[in-house]
Amino acid sequence: MTDNRLTIVDHILLAARELGGDGSPFTAEDLVVQAWKRSPDHFGLQGYASQHPDSNRVLTKIMGSESPLRKKGFLRKVGSKQYQLTDVGRQAADKLAAGDSQPERRLAEMTRGLVLALRRMMRSTAFSKFVRHEPLTFGDVSGFWNISPRTSANQFADRTREADSAIEVALAQAEEAGGRVSVPGDIVVEVEQLRRLRDLAEHIRQVFASELEVIEARTDERRL
Repeated sequence: MTDNRLTIVDHILLAARELGGDGSPFTAEDLVVQAWKRSPDHFGLQGYASQHPDSNRVLTKIMGSESPLRKKGFLRKVGSKQYQLTDVGRQAADKLAAGDSQPERRLAEMTRGLVLALRRMMRSTAFSKFVRHEPLTFGDVSGFWNISPRTSANQFADRTREADSAIEVALAQAEEAGGRVSVPGDIVVEVEQLRRLRDLAEHIRQVFASELEVIEARTDERRL
């Protein structure tokens, strides 16, 4: 029976748990069929929902580094069309299976600037690489914080302060809401993702300390 509270991504995550909750890898085709078995209404081929799955409904959510499940760090690719649940993905799936999935609370009392900062960081290449344990470049850092090598000291302080505030405000609200909140722009963020965003910011400050010190030490900025 379909649970209308669950999103498409939730259904796929639960199907992945049923296939590989013990850490076993599974194929994209296995996941297509399992998701369809769970919810023919969501994953059935139009006009033949009870008879055939629509593979595109699943594949678009898992294929490519920018796909929702992989960008969130829930799935990793381990071979040609072979996938595996990550520890973060297994925890999120276990929560869903335990009935902890509630309708997402929308972020409240966040300025437009904080919302834009949070969306930028969630969609950044830096975050995608960080959850996949890939090395970052300063270009990734620039996209994460909306800075550049020519950013002034004041701009750097303002933008990193805004980014840190966005993470902390969203994290507090997600924890209060029971684990997740929705962000304008159709993004649902989990507590674990926000904690990883916070870890990423600290990681950047450590790894790129020398580059950031150059920006912070600038004294030739005009002050109005």
